[in-house]
Amino acid sequence: MDLSVENLLLYGCLIGLGATVVMDLWGIALKISMGQPLPNFKILGRWLGHALRGKFFHVAIGDSPKVPQEFPLGIVLHAGVGAAFGIGLLLLAGPHWLEYPSFWPAILWGLFTISFPWFFFQPALGLGVAAAKVTNRRRALIVGLSNHIVFGFGLWLSALAMAVI
Repeated sequence: MDLSVENLLLYGCLIGLGATVVMDLWGIALKISMGQPLPNFKILGRWLGHALRGKFFHVAIGDSPKVPQEFPLGIVLHAGVGAAFGIGLLLLAGPHWLEYPSFWPAILWGLFTISFPWFFFQPALGLGVAAAKVTNRRRALIVGLSNHIVFGFGLWLSALAMAVI
């Protein structure tokens, strides 16, 4: 496996994107089995559209003006964050983790990534720290944790697939 810097960035992106797909499939399973709503990519895109204009924090993102192409912007943000988290795992675990991906670094990193939505993204959307302003906070926290554990599992699965290929 070529572990040049360029390839490490590429592998990190691919691992993160693979994990994002696994997490999205988990979300679909939760939707089917429990009626859990899917992520609102339009709201993510609205936030990104405003962030690109310098406004990062909102009282309530749903009340903020719509921006053009909210849905595609949201998909790009979702995938980009997943790719960035894949690169982050490789930076922490080291490039040789790619050759022998182990379970726990991926799961622990997946758990750590919940800090991004809890302490930055949810407050930026006006939802409060760790969904403090959400009606069913307990459910939001449990679903968020499960999503990020599954994301970690997806990181590991994606790395295993790359090691085999």
